[in-house]
Amino acid sequence: KGDVLPFGLLNNTATGVEQCILQPPSGLASGACEGGTAGNFGTMQMPAWGNPDKGTTVNCNRSDVDNIAQNIAIGQDHILLPMTDSNGSTDIAGVTGTAHPGTIPEGLAKKDSCTSSSGESEPTDLDPVSPLNTVETTTGASTGALKKGLFGDPTNDPVFPGGLLPRLRSNSGDTIDLLEKDGSSSITYEVDNTALWSYLRDPGELGGIDGFGVGHYCHSGKYGTDFQTNRDNLVGCLEQYQDYVDGLSDPSTAVALFADSIVDSKRFGWTPRFHYTSWGSGTTWQPIHSYEVLYLDGIWFNCNGSGSGPNTEPCDNAKGIRFYPQEYSNGEVLKSGASPTGGPLRLDQMTAFVLPIEAMPQAVIDTYPGTKRGPFRIQLIR
Repeated sequence: KGDVLPFGLLNNTATGVEQCILQPPSGLASGACEGGTAGNFGTMQMPAWGNPDKGTTVNCNRSDVDNIAQNIAIGQDHILLPMTDSNGSTDIAGVTGTAHPGTIPEGLAKKDSCTSSSGESEPTDLDPVSPLNTVETTTGASTGALKKGLFGDPTNDPVFPGGLLPRLRSNSGDTIDLLEKDGSSSITYEVDNTALWSYLRDPGELGGIDGFGVGHYCHSGKYGTDFQTNRDNLVGCLEQYQDYVDGLSDPSTAVALFADSIVDSKRFGWTPRFHYTSWGSGTTWQPIHSYEVLYLDGIWFNCNGSGSGPNTEPCDNAKGIRFYPQEYSNGEVLKSGASPTGGPLRLDQMTAFVLPIEAMPQAVIDTYPGTKRGPFRIQLIR
């Protein structure tokens, strides 16, 4: 809930819209993910430094895919700040808005990397001492780690540090059964199914936004039981809210769009926005520019697979689902392959709504992990 997740956004990524946060290496993708990609797929390899408050232990092995599963389930276990210049500005000459690799001024990049000795974490890039601000991308698809961090395995539930279940697993509130056909067995995952529009503030609280009254897309009365209508209205709401923010001389004066309770959603989290506008080739180090708000939205399986079945959209010949509300009824089987028994699901593609920080209530802004609008700046001092 409200954790920093191991997905990254490039500096030219727009807010207020659905964005691709995980792409497949090949195959037929659609929607916010436009085709396959090579080398980098959107995930970060963040080591565990050992945080007693979260119950994590030291894990400096950057090739360990379980790091990704843990990051997804419970979030990052240590502090990372945006990369700034000597004046505290993220507008760094030769870095901001440039394509990778860019040119980082000497001494600014502090890599989120560690070694371990006698069970203790030791920084590898803290000379001189200053907060870590650069993370490493992963080049592997890590589909097993992604599934473990999001859904787990109902036959052998992994309980992550702090006693937490996988991020989207839920047994209360609005849930949906996600079924996987594996040979002759069907495995059921009960996952969170809460709609983003359920966190919109009461229309009366939006009075400070000209034209956002009754009849506007952001009005709760616009949301009924039809999935496509609700989704279209939500997209329209976010688009018009972004236009409203862009038109303000001081965006920090914007009226919040969402209620305090959004921070309790299993689909809500933060993700780093990088200084660079491209991933680069192979494993790369990405300097953090700021943090953005994510609301996990769509998850697709087997985007370069084949087969038939009830859930063939939005990836051609693949199985895809946007979980809320119940676009597909409970009991439908998502399976890969054309045979009657199918096969295990391979998680290929994910999207999220990247929400403007201005849309967040003050309670969320107060816990903002970056320095973009929050009233506090956290620094690690040794």
